[in-house]
Amino acid sequence: VIAAIIAVLIVLLLRHLTTNYGYWKKRGIPAPGGVVPGLGHWWPVFSATKNVANLLEDYYNKYPDKSMVGLYLMRTPILLIRDPNLLRTILQTDFNSFRHHQVLEGTVDPLVDQNPFFLNDDKWRDARNILLSTMTSKKLKSVTLIALDNCSKFLKHLNNQFRGKDYIEFEAKDTFKRVTVAITANSVLSLEEVISNEDSDNIFQKMMENCFSPTTFNSIKFAVFFFLPGLNRIFKMGFVPTWVNKQYARVVNKLIDERERGKEEREDVLQYLWQYCKERNMPRETMISQSFSFFIESYETSSLTLSFLTYHLAKYNEVQEKLRRHVNAVVDKYDGNISYEAINEMTYLDQVISESIRFHPIASMLRKICSEKIELVGSDGLTCRMEPEEGIIVSIYGLHHDPKYWKNPEIFRPERFDKDSEEYKERQNFVYLPFGEGPRQCPGKRLGILIVKLILVTILRNFIIEKSPKLQEPVTLDPKNFLPFIKGGAWIRLRPLI
Repeated sequence: VIAAIIAVLIVLLLRHLTTNYGYWKKRGIPAPGGVVPGLGHWWPVFSATKNVANLLEDYYNKYPDKSMVGLYLMRTPILLIRDPNLLRTILQTDFNSFRHHQVLEGTVDPLVDQNPFFLNDDKWRDARNILLSTMTSKKLKSVTLIALDNCSKFLKHLNNQFRGKDYIEFEAKDTFKRVTVAITANSVLSLEEVISNEDSDNIFQKMMENCFSPTTFNSIKFAVFFFLPGLNRIFKMGFVPTWVNKQYARVVNKLIDERERGKEEREDVLQYLWQYCKERNMPRETMISQSFSFFIESYETSSLTLSFLTYHLAKYNEVQEKLRRHVNAVVDKYDGNISYEAINEMTYLDQVISESIRFHPIASMLRKICSEKIELVGSDGLTCRMEPEEGIIVSIYGLHHDPKYWKNPEIFRPERFDKDSEEYKERQNFVYLPFGEGPRQCPGKRLGILIVKLILVTILRNFIIEKSPKLQEPVTLDPKNFLPFIKGGAWIRLRPLI
């Protein structure tokens, strides 16, 4: 009798776990097999056998002639979009039908309560406008001066490590995140961060590490947030650890107190936010959350971008040499000074960065939630009626490596982003999405790319970048991490330029 009861319970459980798995067949949308009860198509991610970027790319490549592919995120149907024309509809033309992102509750995560990425509708629009108002050319020029000072300190830090050696060797992402967080702390809060190899020396470094470090807990946290929002609404798991919320608020509150007592004005982001919010009677929490957005926008993304960039330049030495000559020629034009204007003239630098984030986009996927009923019609005639709260997903890795849109996509060739070339002019829109597209594209991209450029220019003008024997080739993405980290680390060597 007990065995029969157990058998019935197992059957009922399996029925519950698999009840939605005929959804796409009924809708006439192709869907891959290999569905695991309760986990859908995501077993390789949860078993840490494949990075989510590679998994979605595999599903993207499985149906080269289809505009849409049906997947199951756990038990929930989700639509993989492959058609650039549909992406135009979703991200731009019918933006209102897909204007929503998943939302974090401000009561759980006060530091992201004003981050546009986590907000919807009026709250998103207001927060985005505040953030964009800090990204004007005038303010970015001020950031450039602060960043260059930190780059000089970073250069000194690197030079001190040689001590008679022919080269220094390090894991790129781990090293670059130290200078990116120093630049952010200085430009946002006018606080000096020590650039060293010791995490104990850097309070903001410790904060960011707790938010983003590739620990098992953080991997689970990211997976729950992006894949199981319903579960997160129950457990209320914060994106930012509680102690970071409290410590960062304590630091910024102290800075605001000093400014309200009439101490000297600073040329930093917090000064602008303080004046902006004061004029509009906005609470301190807005200033604190908005200022923290800069750390989120620049910390992990900038260091990851730099790790892939230096890897590509080490692998393709001819590109590195061409870029170095180009950078030096522009700097010489400005009497040997690196400036905001000089950086903006470095067109080949733009091309190299664009090609690197095509090859390895930091945002490997894009998720959107339907907010209004809409019928999607693909270029192949496939149709799908979307209802509010249903989701779509985009494989940015898949798009960026699709030979239909990119000539020889597995070859690293920066010239494909030469704006004067026919190849660039003829390229279809919405096939290059490293920052998203449309109204909800990343608002902090200008700042992030500026920081990347300044650090890379500092490296190129002083060192030759080489691959380290510690680098595991061929380079693959770490399946144990939610973000696209290089498996084994992005190990490089630097040699002084003679």
